Amino acid sequence: AIFSCSVCHCLGAMLLCPAARAAPWRRTLLAAAAAPLRAAPLVARRRGVVTTAAAAGGKLREVGDSDVAQLLMAGAPVVLHCGAAWSQRSQAVAARLAEWAHSGPEAAGVTCVTADLTAVPDLVARRAIKGMPAVLFMRGGKVETRADGADVEALERILKVASNYGSVANKASPALTESWSAPETLALADDLWRQGVAPETIATFYEHALRGDAAFAFRARLGLLRCALEACEVAAAAGRPPAEDAVERAVGALAELQERHEDELYGVDVREDSMQVAQHLARAGLLIDAWSGDAEGEEAEVLDLYAKKYEEAAIDVALQWYRTAATNDMDGLVAAYCVPHRLIPDRAGSRSSRSIYAQDQLACEIPDAPGPAAPRAMLRRLIAALGPMHDSAMRARVELEVLLDNKPFVPFHTRVVYIRRGGPPKRGWGTGKRSGYSKRYWVTYGPGTMRPNSKKMGSPHCDKND
Repeated sequence: AIFSCSVCHCLGAMLLCPAARAAPWRRTLLAAAAAPLRAAPLVARRRGVVTTAAAAGGKLREVGDSDVAQLLMAGAPVVLHCGAAWSQRSQAVAARLAEWAHSGPEAAGVTCVTADLTAVPDLVARRAIKGMPAVLFMRGGKVETRADGADVEALERILKVASNYGSVANKASPALTESWSAPETLALADDLWRQGVAPETIATFYEHALRGDAAFAFRARLGLLRCALEACEVAAAAGRPPAEDAVERAVGALAELQERHEDELYGVDVREDSMQVAQHLARAGLLIDAWSGDAEGEEAEVLDLYAKKYEEAAIDVALQWYRTAATNDMDGLVAAYCVPHRLIPDRAGSRSSRSIYAQDQLACEIPDAPGPAAPRAMLRRLIAALGPMHDSAMRARVELEVLLDNKPFVPFHTRVVYIRRGGPPKRGWGTGKRSGYSKRYWVTYGPGTMRPNSKKMGSPHCDKND
């Protein structure tokens, strides 16, 4: 037994070492060392009960690197066993995992697979597997818990976590267990979204997490806001207006989030998903304002288009609204550029109460701000909800640069241009750059769409030699 255990550890280290894997004597040594181990019976002991692989309810499906990647992309919970056929401890852990996988409802919705360490080199390197056997519990592409050099007892701890997902898998009304901690409940709620469970049911999980550890209250309230928005969007997708009580829940969820979590929303700490949270809140504000029906005129039109998922049309209407408001109030536009900077919230309640700009001497709301403050705030909200890399947001930012430019377009070419055999001009007379154009200046309309400068010589875009 001592000899077998030592051989397992030595051969496991050899498998995980790249230099040893490449050595020509590897196959010979593995075959010689594993021969006596293959003759030994495969036995796993758990709570005094002896089980063999044949009696464990079937074998686990063997996977490779490509299979593991597909499982992670699917998002479902996965228990992955990484070991070797010649290791007794690895086979004992695999036998217990196979038994649990076929045990019934507690394993429902959880995929259990096994992989030989030599067949998954990418997984070994990416997940930094340093011991054999290794058991990883993964969900949404991330490892939630793991055990390197695992035995059956370590596997039981992982299966206890995995069984929580089995208890809520594939059920229209999954049961909530009061003993679950806040992190466990939030993780289970995320998995319920993947399963397509009704938002009213998922909201009970976020409420349970909210009653637990206060450190997870921000995530719980974000989930409650998502549930309230989803309930309203289901009604809107069916062609009927959202119910008043559903809209009130969404309004209350957003207001409570902004009131109780100013540090998370307006603090200096940058979180891993800060961009996604900011987009979620900006989108929530636009949808709530559209469903509440308090807006009028162009603002109501923009909100209605966005709520109906016509983002491109909403951007166009907001741009035209800004252009009309700016050209009709040029004095206000100039004043907006000349007055000292003050933070003007794009939406009521979107400014921290502890900000210096919330004090009476510096506070300024949209109706009191000079210039086209209302359409400017709407454009900022749309861009924040769509994200900076969205095609419509990028187009809007570019069009804002030339929105108020009414000067006629004047083509410009140098006096003499030397052309290569294909391609851009090699050099030209009339500019100091010898590029065939005046000072280089590009206008970008979006990904893959660019136009070179063709301004008249002597314009601000030319240099001193033009």
